[in-house]
Amino acid sequence: CPDICPTTLAELKRIKSQLPKEIQAQIQILMISVDPDRDTPEQLKAYLHYFDPSFLGLTGAIEDIQLLSNATSIPFIPGDTSKPHYTVDHSGNLALINPQGEQLGVIRAPLNISGLVESLPHLID
Repeated sequence: CPDICPTTLAELKRIKSQLPKEIQAQIQILMISVDPDRDTPEQLKAYLHYFDPSFLGLTGAIEDIQLLSNATSIPFIPGDTSKPHYTVDHSGNLALINPQGEQLGVIRAPLNISGLVESLPHLID
């Protein structure tokens, strides 16, 4: 993804860096690949490390990714992998999930950086 992913990850890095250290320690950024044919675990790790070594990437079978997408109400359109230069259409929306695995909400793109820096500590406490 040439535009949404790097922009969103850079914004998440910026948001995280502006949070108090004790809040930073309680947040885990996970990127779920919606292109498992091209995004290997090794590629995800290297890509995310560029933004923040603590960011984690997950991938899996496209059917499982679609189930997660539907469950979080963050849709994507899988690419036509029969073509050599396919694209995957997706948004920059984020799911906010607590440590118990419960979805607290969806953060819609574009991200309001100052608003998230202000509100995330209250959501975590």
